[in-house]
Amino acid sequence: MIHSKVLLIFLLLASNSYSQTSKQDSLKNNKELHLENYLRLGIGATHNFFDIGGGIFFPVSEKFLIGLRINGNTEIKIFKIPSETLWNIDASLRYVPFVWKKGMISVGAGLGYAGGKKRGKFIARRLFVTEEFEEIKFNSISSLTEIEIGFFPLKNIGLFISGFYNYTSERAVLGYQIGISIYRLNSR
Repeated sequence: MIHSKVLLIFLLLASNSYSQTSKQDSLKNNKELHLENYLRLGIGATHNFFDIGGGIFFPVSEKFLIGLRINGNTEIKIFKIPSETLWNIDASLRYVPFVWKKGMISVGAGLGYAGGKKRGKFIARRLFVTEEFEEIKFNSISSLTEIEIGFFPLKNIGLFISGFYNYTSERAVLGYQIGISIYRLNSR
């Protein structure tokens, strides 16, 4: 629930920022801006998991980027052994409908490969606190959908927040990331 509230606040801020800066940008320059290259690294959370990930994207047309997105998730619970993990690498296609000097909005989808480990059958309780389980490793095809809002406070360095849904045969993950980006804009 808190994840959706954080994402809603950033969506409202981005729409307000877009409406103000797009008017200023169009007055200064009639050329449309496009995202040329985009690299990002962020951290975030999913339900009971810490998330770290990144991606690199290159243009295939004025409104579309293609690239790789990598994520790693590890469980926060410390009294269960083994901790559950999920990592994935996805080829992602992004549609970037809005780019202005101070930010951008993009949506993306991708397919890739995922792996990780999860707990199986209960084995024993250690020291009255820690629970030990059987470890089950898995590999799966993954699918990804994502929405991202980027802010560009400095030339070539920005901040982003993204909400994503990643589905594998073993686990579906809904989460968010906040982080930094390195970008290059071009006007055509």
